[in-house]
Amino acid sequence: LMQEKYQEKVDCIYIDPPYNAKSSEIVYKNTFKHSSFLSFIHNRIHIGKSLLNEEALINVAIDDYEVTSVKLALDSTYGKENFVSNVVVIHNPRGRNDDKFYGTSHEYMLVYAVNKEYAQINNFRATDEDIKQYNKVDDISNYTLTGYMRTGNNSNRFERPNLYYSIFINPENKKLSLEKSEVFSVEVLPINGDGDEKTWRWGRDTFIEKKDTEILVSLINGEWKLQKKRRFIGEGKKPKTIWHEPRYDASTNGIMLMKALFNSVSTFSYPKSLYTVYDALSVSTSYNSLSLDYFAGSGTTGHATIKLNREDGGKRKYILVEMGTYFNTVTKPRIQKVIYSDNWKNGKPQDTVGISQLFKYQVLESYEDALNNLQLGKSSQDGLFQFSETAQEDYLLNYMLDVETQDHLFNIEMFRNPFNYQLKVTENNELVPTKVDLVETFNYLIGMYVSRVQRIKDIKLIEGKTREGIKTLIIWRNLETTTHDEVAKVFRKLYDGVRSSEFDQIYINGDHHFDNIRTGGDTFKVKLIEETFFKKMFNISEL
Repeated sequence: LMQEKYQEKVDCIYIDPPYNAKSSEIVYKNTFKHSSFLSFIHNRIHIGKSLLNEEALINVAIDDYEVTSVKLALDSTYGKENFVSNVVVIHNPRGRNDDKFYGTSHEYMLVYAVNKEYAQINNFRATDEDIKQYNKVDDISNYTLTGYMRTGNNSNRFERPNLYYSIFINPENKKLSLEKSEVFSVEVLPINGDGDEKTWRWGRDTFIEKKDTEILVSLINGEWKLQKKRRFIGEGKKPKTIWHEPRYDASTNGIMLMKALFNSVSTFSYPKSLYTVYDALSVSTSYNSLSLDYFAGSGTTGHATIKLNREDGGKRKYILVEMGTYFNTVTKPRIQKVIYSDNWKNGKPQDTVGISQLFKYQVLESYEDALNNLQLGKSSQDGLFQFSETAQEDYLLNYMLDVETQDHLFNIEMFRNPFNYQLKVTENNELVPTKVDLVETFNYLIGMYVSRVQRIKDIKLIEGKTREGIKTLIIWRNLETTTHDEVAKVFRKLYDGVRSSEFDQIYINGDHHFDNIRTGGDTFKVKLIEETFFKKMFNISEL
């Protein structure tokens, strides 16, 4: 459904697929163990890539049970060269008690880019505690001090010999030079207290450029020390590959958060910490990004997006996809609740400080719905009685759908009154007639971004642009209640003259009396909705 409209429009994918751990078996008909799970996840990762733009990132939460399978799927889809990071998230500091050996405390977040050359990530926002560390100030910014001699990895002379050099100090004014003289008489080398030969943080050229403003010299207990200014200029902290703060605890900020929202800890099993997703999105998206989560679960990705927007005034958008029955009891209500307030306790809001928000939710026709609405000929129905129940299902799925029902999968009669088309949908083990939005479905099929909708009696007019920027008008009407003259009259009233030339293409349902229309300097034939609908729905290429 999303392929045409959102191709290369998504900036970030965050998914937390079912892991098949003993504590959280997949709720599908198959148990999807390992090789089956790989097929299951690869299909979805592969399809999702076409929705991402060239600068986008995909973040996949996974644990040890299936991390190998998921990495194989990501490597084959995005390429090993576009691997960005494997972030370890400590989501259960107490460890999983039911594990036979080690108590698992962590999960992973595999991060890949569509194109690593164009992808970027943001720094974490600096906290108040971070800012407090920068307790000194000069004409440039707040700063703190750190040793100019490097420590830790790659800090030994033999590893980076170019960063080992002599610095000379003027003991009178504490100025620095790379040249020894009568004034610059005190030599210092990057040698630590144990006598190990280390390195300086900068090469000689950078040292010369910044020595007068960025390095401080002090005499401590008869020993000369060099310190570098580490500045805070609002850029925050570089994300690390291990996330181990209490904010990532799935119990505190997952289960107990659901308790605050719904006054129950059993509403949803194993919710992810809000801040794990919040931080993933904060480094992977910008103020106007569109994020996609096609394993939406309890709606944490939507919640995190709303929280980010609430805090920085961003205009991020999200698309959530979920097939679980808890959509109506957990996913959608959660989004509604956090829009209303960010502060809940025992299922009740503690304030009414909401955020401006509009969201649309849609129910898609399921595979079972399609089967339940097939119109079979009498010969097909009679044939089914000749088989056992198991054989009937096999016959239906492997032969009848491909051959005998081919002409019944697309019912052209539904376009006669497109505003009242219905499918029989299973609810509480009963088939219930349910209205289908053909207008919205067609918008998706042609990739339409709607800018204006007008309804005049039984005529509905949709204006907008397709993903490629093609200006489009779609005319829907109830053929049973609307005459050709009435449609022509409405069109002339709204679009005759200059306005009709705004469109690059026009669609209409049913037979019509429109002649070729001149628009945008070209003359073209008005397209039939039914023909395009059929081709797009069943992936039939234009001849």
